[in-house]
Amino acid sequence: MQTFRTLFCKSPAFVSQRAAEEQLSHSYQHSDGGELLDTMASWCEGFFAKHEKQEGAAYTRCEVATTSELRSCIDPLTAPKHSEDQASLWPLVELVEMGVQNSRVLQYVTIVDLPGKFPNRSLSSSQR
Repeated sequence: MQTFRTLFCKSPAFVSQRAAEEQLSHSYQHSDGGELLDTMASWCEGFFAKHEKQEGAAYTRCEVATTSELRSCIDPLTAPKHSEDQASLWPLVELVEMGVQNSRVLQYVTIVDLPGKFPNRSLSSSQR
């Protein structure tokens, strides 16, 4: 439920936990849920319509000078927190790459998050 509410917080159907539960229950009681799923898919496509495309995939590029600017740029893409007026897209994000300009050490590093892959362990502890 949190995932739906995180993504679709601007929709009246998902403005609260109760509204979301009622919407999903109604959808599945009166149909197989296909109409609601089509609507949700359309909303998701709308999220990425404003993003540039690279090799057919939507992407966002942020160049920032401080860690707080970096957080404000990547949190909507990676964190399950959201505000009333801005959805968090983390359930739809496949890859996040971060780099540090002019860093020879980090030149070839890619940080990967595998949501759900290691639910009770950090990625570092799973590589021991």
